[in-house]
Amino acid sequence: MRMKNAQRKSVNLSLDAEVVQGARTLGLNLSRIAEGAIRTAIAEETARSWAAEHETAIEAYNRDLERQGTFGAGLPGWWNAGNGPV
Repeated sequence: MRMKNAQRKSVNLSLDAEVVQGARTLGLNLSRIAEGAIRTAIAEETARSWAAEHETAIEAYNRDLERQGTFGAGLPGWWNAGNGPV
């Protein structure tokens, strides 16, 4: 998601004063930290939203796997002899 030459946009954030002071004391870059946290939140919410949107299809696929098994599971061959592939 990160673009190499992304345009920067100024925004206003309200943060706990102690958090700001602690970050400044440690020389931390609040903008970069906030940006990273927001990127993470976007990725997590995107994944959650995708899973919710596709929940019915995922459940149907899992039911099919339970009922039919995976491709080749019942076939004879070196990959099914013993404990799996060599």
